[in-house]
Amino acid sequence: MPFDNFGFEDNNWVNWTWSPNSYETSAQDCRDAYYASDGYKIVSSNIGDWELGVGSYTGGGGEQEYTLDGGDDVGTGYHGMLTSSVFTVPMNAINITFWIHSDYRSADNGQCSGAGDGNIFNGTLNETGAWSEGCIFAVWVEDGAVGLADNYYIWEKHATRESASAGCNAGADPNCPAQNISLNVTLYRGQKLYLTAECIGWGGADDALFQMDGIGYDYEEADNCSYFDVIPPNVTNIQPSAGNSFNLSDMVNITANVSDNNNVNYVKAVIDYPNGTQQNLTMTDPDSDDVYNCTFTDTNDIGRYNITVWANDSWRNINDTETSFFYVNDTIAPNWSGNATSPAPPVVYSPTQSYQFNVSWTDNYELDTVWIEHDFNGSLHNHSITGNNSEVFYYNYPSLSAGSYVWRMYANDTSKNLNHTPHWSYIVQKNTSVLKLTLDGFEANTTVEVYSIVKIIANLTNPEGNYIELYQNGSLINNGSSPLINNTNFTSLGLFNISAKYLGDENYTNASKTYWVTVQDTTHPSVKNLTPSPGTKYNTSDTVTITANVSDNYFIDSVRADITWASGNQILELNDSDSDNVYEVNFTSTSTPGRYNVTILVNDSSNNLNDTETTYFIVLETPSADTDKENYIVGETVYVTGKGFNLLVNVSVDIRNSTGQSISGVYPKNISSNSTGGINDSWLIPGGQALGTYTVNATDTSAPERSTTTSFDIVTAIIQADKSSYEQGETVNISGYNWDNNVDVTINITGPGGALVYG
Repeated sequence: MPFDNFGFEDNNWVNWTWSPNSYETSAQDCRDAYYASDGYKIVSSNIGDWELGVGSYTGGGGEQEYTLDGGDDVGTGYHGMLTSSVFTVPMNAINITFWIHSDYRSADNGQCSGAGDGNIFNGTLNETGAWSEGCIFAVWVEDGAVGLADNYYIWEKHATRESASAGCNAGADPNCPAQNISLNVTLYRGQKLYLTAECIGWGGADDALFQMDGIGYDYEEADNCSYFDVIPPNVTNIQPSAGNSFNLSDMVNITANVSDNNNVNYVKAVIDYPNGTQQNLTMTDPDSDDVYNCTFTDTNDIGRYNITVWANDSWRNINDTETSFFYVNDTIAPNWSGNATSPAPPVVYSPTQSYQFNVSWTDNYELDTVWIEHDFNGSLHNHSITGNNSEVFYYNYPSLSAGSYVWRMYANDTSKNLNHTPHWSYIVQKNTSVLKLTLDGFEANTTVEVYSIVKIIANLTNPEGNYIELYQNGSLINNGSSPLINNTNFTSLGLFNISAKYLGDENYTNASKTYWVTVQDTTHPSVKNLTPSPGTKYNTSDTVTITANVSDNYFIDSVRADITWASGNQILELNDSDSDNVYEVNFTSTSTPGRYNVTILVNDSSNNLNDTETTYFIVLETPSADTDKENYIVGETVYVTGKGFNLLVNVSVDIRNSTGQSISGVYPKNISSNSTGGINDSWLIPGGQALGTYTVNATDTSAPERSTTTSFDIVTAIIQADKSSYEQGETVNISGYNWDNNVDVTINITGPGGALVYG
C-alpha cells in the first residue's frame, strides 16, 4: 500500500499517536448540526483523534494540548507526515467526517497543484511556489478505488484558511469554527480505509498550526443523540457449562445468549488450549433468537479448554468478560477398519504362498499396542504382529495348509482403552491337482490298429512326483511316483479304458483322467505273387492252377478268385492247405479260347477287402486255317478263316499259286487277330487267274511258331453237295455250276477205301 506517496518529506509527526474512542459519546460530542446534501440530518459518532503526547503549546482552551505546535527543536517551524491510521467502515455508514482546526496561516487553495478539492486524488501533489503553511489530507482504500485499476486513492482535501478578520485564532481560541470535511463511504462499507496528512508550518512555539478534534462516521438520520450506543452487549448462559467433559475428537457445540440494546455486531468464542495456544471462532445466530453458536472440532489434546465469549455491537462496544471451560478426556478405545488379507480368501493352497493379515488401527489420542489372535497352528493363541505401515498393522505367516482358520486383532491405547475385531474366517482351499494322461503323446482318445503298441504316460504335474496309479479296463497295470510310462501292445480288437488316478492329500484334491483306446483292424489283407503270371498261355482244355501269397495283420476270412472271360465268369475259393500263406485252386473251364482275367478277392475277419490284385492268362486253340470251299471258279470270293493265334496280334496271311508265287499286289498281308485268336480274310479271284491248287499260309507275327496252312483249287466248273456230312438214310443233294451248256456230266461218288458207290 503506498503510504508515503505525497511527494513531501517523509518524517512522521514526532510524538503524535492515534487514540481511538478518545471522546465519550455524549450530547456535547454528538454532532447533529450538519446536514447532508439531501437536507436530512446527519448524525455521527466520534471514533478517535490524533493526539500529541508531549505538546509545548500552552495557550488557549481545553483542546490546546491536541495541536500541532508551530515550533520545532530549532524554532524554525515544522513539517512532516502524519502516521497512517486504519478504519473499518461500518456497513451502515454514509460518510466519514473529519473535524479539523487549522491556524489562519494555513495554505491557500492554489498552493497545491493536481489535487481536486474534495475529489478523488488524481495527480501527484507537488510543492509549487512558496508554500508557507498548510495541511493536506488523503484517504485510500485497501481493496482499490471503485472503477480505478491499481489506484487506491479515493479522496484528498487540503485544509482551508480560517478567516483572520473574524478574530479567530485556532491556537488562541479552540472554539473557532472547525472545518467539517466529509467523505462518502457507501461504496466502501466493510473495507479498510487509510488516513494520512501532511502539514507544513512556520511560527513560534506557541503557534498552533493544526488541531484534530476527532474523526467520526455519519449514519442515517436520527432525531437526537440518544440513538448513539455506549452499552456493550449482554452475554449469558455460555455452553458447555463450566467443567463439562468430552472425548478426544468430539465436536463441541459452543453457545451463548447475546443481546444488545441496539444491534449485536460480531460475536466470537476465544478458545484457550491446554498448551496455551488460542483459536477464535465466529459465532452466528442463524435463527435470530439471540442464541449464538459455533462448533469447535480441534479437541485433539487432553486437558482443560477455556472459553471466552467476545461480543461487540455496531457502536463498537465490547463485552469480553464472560467465560466457561470444559475438559477433554480419552475414553474411546482404538478404532479398527480395513480388514485386508493377502491373498484375499478363499485362497488355494500353495506350498510357496506366504500370507499377510492387515487391520488399520487409529486412536483418538495415542495408540499403544496391537497384537493378533489366530489358530493357524491348531489352537487359538496371541501373537505379536510383524509390523505396521502408518495405520496399517500387519502380521506375516509363512505357510498354511488347506483348512478353515479364524483370526482377529487387538489394540489398546495409552489410556488403556482396549478394542478387538470380530473373529474372521480365513479359508485355504485344497489346490486342484493336475493329472495328465497321454496316449502316444496326446491328451485324447485314440484309435489304433490291432497289434499296435501305445505309449501311455500318466504325469501328475501338481503336485509333482507324488504316488499315482494306472489302470486298463479297471485292472492296475502300473503304479508309483509320477510320471508313469507304459508301452502297451493291444493284440485284440475292442474298446479299452485307460485311467490314471491320484488319491489326493490334505492339501491337494484327488484327480483322475480317463481316455479310451479303440483297437480296430482297418488294414487290408496283403496279396502278392499271383500265378499264372499275366499273359501265360494255355491250350483249350488245359487245367490252370491259380495261386497267391495272402497275409493279414489279424485274421484271414476268405480268399477267392474271380475269373472272367468273353463268354462267362466263375468264382473259386482258394485254400491254404499247408498253412504257408499260399492259397491255390485249379481252374478247368478252359474250352473257350481267349483272355481269362483273374481278380483275387481277400476278406479278413474285420471285413477288410483286398480286390486290387489281378492277373490274366490266355487260352488258345491249335493253329488252323480254312477256306469256305474247296473249289472256286474265277470271279468267286475265297473266304479264309483261322484260329489258334495270339490275341489281338498281327497274323501274316499269304496265298500262293501252284508254283509257290504269292498273289501279286495282294499277298502277303497282315490281319489282326480277334479276342479269341481268330482271323478272317477274303480274296476275290480276278479274271484270268490261273487254274490250279493254291496254298494259304497264316503265321502269328508275335509267335512265328504258331503257323498253319490250307489249300483250295481254282477250277473251271463246280460240283457240290448240300452238306459236308450226312447220317444214314439222308439224301445227298448234288448240284453244280459253270459247266458247258447242254452237255453230259458224269458224277462218281466213292466211299471209304475208294469203292465206287455212285456213278
